[in-house]
Amino acid sequence: MIRDAIYNPANSGHFMQLDRLEQVVRIEIAGKQIAASGAAIRLLEVGGRLYPPQYYIPRADIHQDLLQTDTASHCPLKGRASYYSIPDGASGNALEDIAWSYQHPHEFAQELASYVAFDPTRVTITIDAKAP
Repeated sequence: MIRDAIYNPANSGHFMQLDRLEQVVRIEIAGKQIAASGAAIRLLEVGGRLYPPQYYIPRADIHQDLLQTDTASHCPLKGRASYYSIPDGASGNALEDIAWSYQHPHEFAQELASYVAFDPTRVTITIDAKAP
């Protein structure tokens, strides 16, 4: 068992580690900064494999409208995820399902409530090298 990890109650081989970062995490889309936070959470998850890290940003640190879509998914560790689109000012279209959050996560994942993650294949995520 890994100390401070959160384990899936039904599967001890599925767990996650949540780390609060001291560095500033910035999210950009096409060169435009849409979020910057010195209170981000890095989520590391192991299930059938080691998943790439995800960075969760406090909703208050996102400087862009998030439009909830009908898309949803479920994670046994985190709960039900709601997905969001962001209006693309350049084209007038929305960037569909580019972000997600766990508005009502499982009790053991409450730390993620009011945080939003972005699809790292569709945004640029920058982490400052040192704490602010």
